[in-house]
Amino acid sequence: MFSWLLTLLWGLIKYILHILTGKSELERICSSHQPHINDYSSFKEFETCLINSKQLSSILEESYDKETKTNLKYLNKKFIDSDEVFGKIKQIKKDSFKTNEHSIKKCKIYIKYMININQTIQYFYELSNTKFDIENGKDLNMLFDIWKVLKPKTEIKLEDNLIISNDWKEIGFQGKDPRTDFRGMGILGLMNLHYFVMNYQKEAKQVLEESDLGDQWYPFAICGINITGTLVDLISKYYLNETFYKIDCELDIEHHRQVITNIFQNIYAKLFVKLHDYYIEQNGTVMKFNTIKDNFFKSPSTQQLLASFK
Repeated sequence: MFSWLLTLLWGLIKYILHILTGKSELERICSSHQPHINDYSSFKEFETCLINSKQLSSILEESYDKETKTNLKYLNKKFIDSDEVFGKIKQIKKDSFKTNEHSIKKCKIYIKYMININQTIQYFYELSNTKFDIENGKDLNMLFDIWKVLKPKTEIKLEDNLIISNDWKEIGFQGKDPRTDFRGMGILGLMNLHYFVMNYQKEAKQVLEESDLGDQWYPFAICGINITGTLVDLISKYYLNETFYKIDCELDIEHHRQVITNIFQNIYAKLFVKLHDYYIEQNGTVMKFNTIKDNFFKSPSTQQLLASFK
């Protein structure tokens, strides 16, 4: 009852403001005199207004979050041009954005950021759906780089002179052919594991060593692939929007992809170490791994860590 009254009151306030100012809520947000045009709090206000607008539902798309059992709305991913989106907003809200150049510029910039966030999600989806290609020398090199760093004194024994080997189990793959473990997260799972091992060699070696101790054993490589999956899920639910909002919205597509990949992998590497420490603290066993992982990502310390990237 109380929430219904608040909704009604807020609707009345917006109506009165519209009558007094002659501007829609979206235009009022864009007309505000913020010290920086890329201020996130102002963008968040714009983003929230846009996705909650019934009038603008035709430019939005919905996805269902099974975990929270809620519908997530955002700008439709088919849009790649801010001018096109702005034009549609103008068509729907015919009396908005007529003369104020400042508000028009702000609106288009905020739309660009929303498009960039969508393109970030799509890029990581594409990578996670790209299969490990045994004919691709780059894919094979990344895989063998991981082995060489983690097992520098051990030469891997291959059964087919390409990839098949029982030795992969020593670094946490499930069987002789590590390609099967990358099916869920594709080449993105390999890229992140490679980044962690190559750029955090000391930490990666320590994590592998400690993951192989007695009752607390868990598969190192599989853990890394699972972390990739969780991060992709968080990004697809727009949980890390503020992190990716910091990126210059005017970057070309290739530079944009380089920047977001670097951010993603930096978060990934830090989470890998933190999850391992949490697992050890919880006296984890492989049978409890998924439960411990879920609890880790819900814990206040992890939430604070993720917030620190924003």
